[in-house]
Amino acid sequence: MIIRKLKENKVVKYIGKIIKRCAEHDSSATSGYVTYKLLISAVPLAIVVAVLFSGVPSIERWLMESLQPILAPQAYAFVKYISEMAGANATTPILSIGMAVMMYTASSGMCTLMRGVSIAEDGRGAFEKRGFLKNRILAIILTLIIFVIILCCGLISLELKYYKAPDSQAGRAALSYAFMIIMLVVTLMFIYKISPVKKTYWLVSLKRALLSSVMIAALTFAMNIYYTEFSNLENVYGAFAGLAIIMIWIYSISFCILAAGEV
Repeated sequence: MIIRKLKENKVVKYIGKIIKRCAEHDSSATSGYVTYKLLISAVPLAIVVAVLFSGVPSIERWLMESLQPILAPQAYAFVKYISEMAGANATTPILSIGMAVMMYTASSGMCTLMRGVSIAEDGRGAFEKRGFLKNRILAIILTLIIFVIILCCGLISLELKYYKAPDSQAGRAALSYAFMIIMLVVTLMFIYKISPVKKTYWLVSLKRALLSSVMIAALTFAMNIYYTEFSNLENVYGAFAGLAIIMIWIYSISFCILAAGEV
């Protein structure tokens, strides 16, 4: 009786429909490929960020402070290690190579993510008909937009945090969280707007961005608690535990974005 009522529930039916569409569109495989591409771009991205923000260390510090409460300790330690290694070894030639590799791999991951969102909106085949060159240019533009959004949010957050925010630690933490959410919503809104081939209204993109942001925030919070309190991946992966958590985290975020695109 209870199972029958659950099956007839509209919310359950709607969630089941989204899960079915994700399975039909191979969202899990697409998320895996996005994760692979983004992980490849992690080191060159760290080099680029370390060099570009070397003159503004407060921006780099803001990024690390924002990531610390989000990531599990093992994952945060891994990110910090990569950042410090990049900062210590970054030179002009390495910056040039890192920029080129980062733009290629990050735009490849973004292009794959855009394709998944496009399939949810346009159906199969539409994204490829737009043309490889146009899709890659749009992916690069979207990657640069996201980079600018992060930079602008960091600058505004620092301005408010150190000059206009309350002196309390709680007030500053709340401000950092607020800007992280705003940054996430704005970034996702551009992804949902630019990815589909057919015209998508900003309001629809905003609704999907809000839904995926809630899903990502809830999943990140749950994963952080699990890996901090209940799981000990060091026994399995050793020094690579942080990398394993980062992989699972990026995969989960990619899947949340694709699932929200099915709405």
